[in-house]
Amino acid sequence: MRDHFAIFPRETKEMALTLALTDQTLLIWGEPGTGKEFLARFIHRRSFRAEKPLVIMELDELPRCVAMVHEWPKRWKSGSALPTVTDGRLLDASGGTLCISHVDDEDAWSQGVLLSFLENPVFRDLTGEDIPLDFRVILLSDRNLQDGVREKWFREDLYYRLSGFTLYLRPLRERRGEMRQIVTALLQASGKSEFDPDLDELDNQELENLCRYHWPGNIRELQSVLTDATMFAGGRRKLERWISTRLV
Repeated sequence: MRDHFAIFPRETKEMALTLALTDQTLLIWGEPGTGKEFLARFIHRRSFRAEKPLVIMELDELPRCVAMVHEWPKRWKSGSALPTVTDGRLLDASGGTLCISHVDDEDAWSQGVLLSFLENPVFRDLTGEDIPLDFRVILLSDRNLQDGVREKWFREDLYYRLSGFTLYLRPLRERRGEMRQIVTALLQASGKSEFDPDLDELDNQELENLCRYHWPGNIRELQSVLTDATMFAGGRRKLERWISTRLV
């Protein structure tokens, strides 16, 4: 798939390109479907770590990964067989980028593990030696963590640890003036305009109808609708019918 970074507004692009040149922990937040994981991948590809892996895991998976590597020496010294690595994603990310999604998970234990891990990202090998893990950390959240602190479902100390470098992605319903640009970018990125070129020529009324719909699934939902309209026949007529059924 071609690079469709054009779906983001200019200020987001500029900030992402600037942050790609740093190695700081980064928080990207916005409603589901606004493109957080895509933006994380873009930043990784523009960083000096681009030749190394980008590894993605959810917050509730982190405790198991951390516990696994820290339990190795205990089991080894107790005389048990050498452990088999069943989830080596922390090690796989070495030299690259570790992306942790759903950091707004309200599980207090997972939040505590994340805080400790960010403060001291190491694992202990079979000899008992602590070895630092070298990767950049990008965190994704569907919700405003500042609200979480106020409402007591997110740790305040963890919030301050994460809030230094932050990117917020606005929902699609707040980007109505950019709808033509976003539709064009999605079509061109996936090559779908080749199936139905008339979708590149939506008139003002058609764009207004697109903007009237509230898009709860954001860009992910719009991309799915465009795929359905272009790949499975119907083109702009099918797109018009789809929107009209949702504006009743």
